[in-house]
Amino acid sequence: MFFAVFIPIVFGVLGLLLGSFANVIIYRGSNDIPLLEKARSFCPSCGHELKWYDNIPLFSYLLLQGKCRYCKKPISIRYPLVELTGLIIFLGSYFLYAYAYDGPFGYHYLNEPLAILDSLIASFALLFFFAGAYIDRKTQTIPTYLLIILSLLFVARFIGVMAIDYRYWPLHLISFGLAVILFLGSYLLTTFVLKKEALGLADVILALALGLGYDCFSFLAFLIVSTVLASILEIIKLRKQSKAPFAFLPYLFAGYLFIVWGFPLIRDFLIGGLGL
Repeated sequence: MFFAVFIPIVFGVLGLLLGSFANVIIYRGSNDIPLLEKARSFCPSCGHELKWYDNIPLFSYLLLQGKCRYCKKPISIRYPLVELTGLIIFLGSYFLYAYAYDGPFGYHYLNEPLAILDSLIASFALLFFFAGAYIDRKTQTIPTYLLIILSLLFVARFIGVMAIDYRYWPLHLISFGLAVILFLGSYLLTTFVLKKEALGLADVILALALGLGYDCFSFLAFLIVSTVLASILEIIKLRKQSKAPFAFLPYLFAGYLFIVWGFPLIRDFLIGGLGL
């Protein structure tokens, strides 16, 4: 009973704290400010360094009534919303992998190695993926440190899965091969043959790491969701004659969200709920 209460609290607090850190990443990444240029957070309006009590996720925004303590200018609603997103991501990942169906062997609490691994990887990766998608949508660039963090998380999942049960390696190898053919192949073809870049190199590297970290069934689901969604929305933009630049990372984020949240819930419904 203690762990059933304590662990969700830990996930929730981590989500809020890292949601606050995601705000720093989003602001600095969107405005081409190095992440470590200023050690402390500062007000975007007046530049005043913020005290620790001005940075308590969600609560500081409410206590300050959405205004800077020093210049009294409004604080963007994005800040509490991103912090709330961090909370939702971490708690959602915990409850999904603690109580939802995960594979063909039944229900469990968060006490199986693969469930623990997936809940942690999904929590961190979703939040950093979200921050990267936001920046990419705004600037069409992805900070290198975000690319490294996400790639390392997916590689860590591969290593963790192999340590838990090395028999999964053929499914991951197939997945990685698909990523090489589809993403790296597309990048090389369009860049060197057609003389135009259909995908950014950062998108390709991220897809390769994700292909290594997840089995071929999950990767195919990720591929279908991200490409179909991108095709539909980009066609809509063309019909509206929108000149907004193409950012692919938000669609990759949608595909990843599907495989770490949607895919297990669908399997739960089909195998657990319907008894298939």
